[in-house]
Amino acid sequence: MDTKLKFKQVLKNIEKNETNYDLREFLVVQAIYLAKKIGYKAGIRFDKSMDNSYDWPVWCIELPNIGEISWHCPSFKGEYDGYTTDEKYNRIHQYLMK
Repeated sequence: MDTKLKFKQVLKNIEKNETNYDLREFLVVQAIYLAKKIGYKAGIRFDKSMDNSYDWPVWCIELPNIGEISWHCPSFKGEYDGYTTDEKYNRIHQYLMK
């Protein structure tokens, strides 16, 4: 299946799973990836009209000649522990060795 067809299928699945937030979040990430692969503008922004905009970032895709579509998805609730890029990949290697 080509990338555009996959993208369309993922968008259909997002709509079908609108209230299944865990699955919808996974599908939105997949749609962002596919949109960028196709060459569409896509990414994350913060809705400044919301007091808690950092808790609910907006994942956006610009559909050419149609307009923007977007979803609020929860942010990661963990705390950054100050790791470096090298430490990040060391952690990954440790995990892969288990």
